[in-house]
Amino acid sequence: MADITQKAQMQSKAGTQGAQYTPPAAGKKPTAAYVLMLIGGIIIFLAAVAVLVGGLAAISYVNGLQNGTTTIGNTSLTLNATTRALISGSAGKIYAAGGVGLVTGVILIALALMVRGSSDLKKIRNLSIAAIVVSVISYFGGAGLMVGMALGIIGGVLGLLYKG
Repeated sequence: MADITQKAQMQSKAGTQGAQYTPPAAGKKPTAAYVLMLIGGIIIFLAAVAVLVGGLAAISYVNGLQNGTTTIGNTSLTLNATTRALISGSAGKIYAAGGVGLVTGVILIALALMVRGSSDLKKIRNLSIAAIVVSVISYFGGAGLMVGMALGIIGGVLGLLYKG
């Protein structure tokens, strides 16, 4: 790497003209894009876990209650077969939202790590576009309370703007 940089510097001092490839500095990476995408992915993942755990705990609690009128705190809840069916039917939606959040969170974390490990501008650009798309898809999984989605999109845009 150092030989390529030294050779490019020597050619420019010698007065050669034309387009020359100068690789980015060894330590220069799209750090801001990486950090925002990583934090966004973690928030999306943790929010999905919270949706799954909280939602399924609530469904389990309600399914354990007896039919009739139950008082929870100051709220009176009437449970009959229809209400129980509606509550149990929402389990599929909770699984779907939590699953989308888990998958998009993990993918965004992986994309952030790949951006961090790459010095190829074209690869960083493609990974950043993928991060933006995954962040938008995370909307259907709760989007990490919208904060995770926003951080993923901003990180992706910063990756697109990265010049090396």
